[in-house]
Amino acid sequence: MAAWLCFALASSLVPATSSLAQASASQQEFLFAYKLMQRGDTAEAGAAFDTFLEKFPNDEQRGDALYFRALIYQQSGALQASAELLAGATGTSAPKRVPAFAVQLLRGQVLTDLGEYDQALESLEQIDLDRLPDNAMASVLLLRSLAYRGAGNFEASANSADAAAKLASPVKARALLELARAKALGGDTTSALVTLAEALAMDNAAVNPEAARYAGDLSFSEGQLDEASAYYTRVIERYQTSGEFPAAVTGRMWADLQAGRNVAVVNAYKQFAESMPKANQAEAKYLVASAYQSIDQHALATQFLADYASGGDDQPLSALVLYKLAVSQFELARYTDMAQTVARLEKWFPESPQQIDASFLLASADAKQGRAVEGIGRLNTFIEAGPDNPYYAQALLRRAALFEQGDELDAAASDLKQYMDQKGNVESPTVTLRYVDLNHRLGNYEIAIETCDAILGAAKAMPPAVTQEALYRKGEAQTRATQYREALATFDELQRDHPINPYRQAVELRRGLLLNQLGRTDESMAVLLESANDARMPTPQRVAALRIIAAHLRDTNRTDDSALTLRRIEQLGGLETLKDAELLWLGNYEVERNEPAEAIRTLAVIDGEKRKLVGVEESEMLFTRGRAYFMLDDLENAHRSFFGVVALGRGFDLEARLFLARTEAKQGNHDAALIELSDLTKADDGRIVAESLYETGKVYRQRADLLRRRGDEAGMRESLLSARASIKRMVVLYLTVEALQPLPQQGLVELAEIADELGEDDVLVKELNELTRAFDGSPYAEYGRALLDQKSRKRADDALVRLNRMDAESLDPTLGGWVAAKKAELEAMR
Repeated sequence: MAAWLCFALASSLVPATSSLAQASASQQEFLFAYKLMQRGDTAEAGAAFDTFLEKFPNDEQRGDALYFRALIYQQSGALQASAELLAGATGTSAPKRVPAFAVQLLRGQVLTDLGEYDQALESLEQIDLDRLPDNAMASVLLLRSLAYRGAGNFEASANSADAAAKLASPVKARALLELARAKALGGDTTSALVTLAEALAMDNAAVNPEAARYAGDLSFSEGQLDEASAYYTRVIERYQTSGEFPAAVTGRMWADLQAGRNVAVVNAYKQFAESMPKANQAEAKYLVASAYQSIDQHALATQFLADYASGGDDQPLSALVLYKLAVSQFELARYTDMAQTVARLEKWFPESPQQIDASFLLASADAKQGRAVEGIGRLNTFIEAGPDNPYYAQALLRRAALFEQGDELDAAASDLKQYMDQKGNVESPTVTLRYVDLNHRLGNYEIAIETCDAILGAAKAMPPAVTQEALYRKGEAQTRATQYREALATFDELQRDHPINPYRQAVELRRGLLLNQLGRTDESMAVLLESANDARMPTPQRVAALRIIAAHLRDTNRTDDSALTLRRIEQLGGLETLKDAELLWLGNYEVERNEPAEAIRTLAVIDGEKRKLVGVEESEMLFTRGRAYFMLDDLENAHRSFFGVVALGRGFDLEARLFLARTEAKQGNHDAALIELSDLTKADDGRIVAESLYETGKVYRQRADLLRRRGDEAGMRESLLSARASIKRMVVLYLTVEALQPLPQQGLVELAEIADELGEDDVLVKELNELTRAFDGSPYAEYGRALLDQKSRKRADDALVRLNRMDAESLDPTLGGWVAAKKAELEAMR
């Protein structure tokens, strides 16, 4: 939130140095780094500050350098590195010129972004607000609000956001939005909506789409369907390019569906669905199907529901979709189809709340077709005879068991409830705990909690095993009911009062999960790590703890540590223990780390008969594996993998075709590579087009080199001209596209080299001048100047000096290779 303030402050803190000519060596080095930062050359500035800190570890400006280096890290997203530097900027290493509040503000922002809210607050609360101008004060208050919210202190979060919102500052609208969030999380939805209306009245284009969508969500949660629809409509009509637009469309469809405005739901789908992202489009299909069901158009509902279900069973609404599909099939008397749908629901979502409804649906279908369950029919005879029948209670228990086996859990729970009403809640604690379990599986968590409380509060002393199980099941139910604080307290009671219990290790794992949910990340990770290190804990639970730790490390960009944690899971149970998504992530990580052999070993687990990915995940796995083979120069297997991606047609197709062309070229099949690249240059993806044009030029250059060695000067020249045409098209089209850099810069270097090979010195100079002018300050521009120095002959030594000044470690692999090769060439000429 306060990044703009930190940057503005940094830009205004000119070190007190009288003049560069009179500056000491350390001052000159500091000024060099500082001025690079002022120019916006952050990468070079960061390297320069690193150089300063290494060369002058005891300089009085060390603290200021630490601050500015941390600021650069923060702006580039390297939050952990920034936090580590700021932790060292204390005591004798504290900044001398940067105000203390600026250091505390930056530290607070970095720690907040890292999710280390308590530490962030320690820093932010030290800032003396009375000494700050309003803009700075508002930023500090807003950042405090975010940190308080992350720490679960919603009241303090609201107070800070409220104070920020009362100041006239650029963040006023954002402060109002965050104030509304804090109020809503604190349970005051009504006041939150009032605050959101105030935020929307400011008409801040950056905040309004999010505020309006959030107001719609809160109104919907309060049952204010008309108000929710109005807020969503505001986003739909005014902010169609906003990221909030798709969710606003589905949000309004939900509100209209709840309000019975089924035609409006259908019209919204027809108007917006095709332009929405796939996830929102799928949700819209569910909503329009529900609308059609509400007006008894089950044939249309079935079409949309079946279309949604064809997208796989890992979608958010899959269980509900399958149940609704079964309902419409039932209404259409398509009983065989209905049974297959229910079977799919039972297979993939055995604990979903729809199971009991699906069981009743099957029973209804059986009744429609004249089929009865003989066992239940016989038990009904005893039960219908009433409580005076000596077998009544046993029949209830047996029928409950049959209902449970048939996934008719509601009926099973009802039978158990009748049994308990006759015998007493605590007279048969085993049955009572079974009733708790059924309600837990049905999603009746409040009933489960109340029943456990009846056991725990009974006047009759319960056996320790019963008390322990009741506490355990109560904590489980509270967790499912999202009563996280209460669940943690219940589990703490179990561990404290019953230190030896059969659930101890499982409870510790759940405590770690709950602490994580409550934002107490440090405590959570400590508990989970202890569980993971506990050799007495069953391996599956240790694996579960490590899995959560690995996910947390990934979410906080600590990818190296996350990979090490996944390797611990491998040590415990083998690679097969890792989930598909974890193996896929790890394989990608290993490729990016230039460990292709390890990546192939990892991905082999999810490319066999026992485990095989489907859909886009299979495509990503094949693509990643192909890259690994390509890095190992195993071109035959690389070609096979990339071809498999294209054949599947489920994602990564264009990227795979580009690598197919690179593989063909590497194998010397220039014609095949050029044919593949020719198609890709017509793609809709700008990056693919740019890379394809560039690769086309490189293939023609390879062909030109081959023809040169054969003595075919005419053919060589023709290939060089073709290379120029392709690369020049890429450069002209994409020169200023930031997202594609440094590809256009590489293209200008390639064009200069082609001109050199053609003997066109004037064209060479022209291309390099464009490179240095368009990208002044970049490493590529500096390389271009070195090439110009070399071309002038008299300045060949200058070229070598310029290249030696370039920091090889900060260069991308392509430029790093060019620089190394050119330095070797110039050294050989000396």
